[in-house]
Amino acid sequence: MILFISMASLALCLCLYQLTLSSNTLSYIILGKYVIELIAVGGDYYYHCYCSDILDDCHVMLCRAIINSSWYQCSNKNKQDLVFFLRRLQRPNHLKFTRGFIVHSKTFFVKIVKISYNFVNFLRLKSK
Repeated sequence: MILFISMASLALCLCLYQLTLSSNTLSYIILGKYVIELIAVGGDYYYHCYCSDILDDCHVMLCRAIINSSWYQCSNKNKQDLVFFLRRLQRPNHLKFTRGFIVHSKTFFVKIVKISYNFVNFLRLKSK
């Protein structure tokens, strides 16, 4: 998965660089290819981050449902099981890669887009 993240970030940077550097000298076919590739890579990357946020939202809803249920009327064995389950639900449940170093979320997606744009601006300044 780290390879996917690296390649998607690199493709995002390179597409942005091609679009911003020489957009007026490219033919419409190549320009369209770069725009479609940028949308496809960005959309796929956003989809992973969106699914991670949905997973965490479902995790929170499950925790609220257990807390709002009438758990106090259950047997002691069921209460122990619910306590164990609630203990597991205390941590956020975003998609994590490389042992928690990369946590997918919409804020992570925004950070990647900002870093890509800053890298493109750096390359544009360097080429002038």
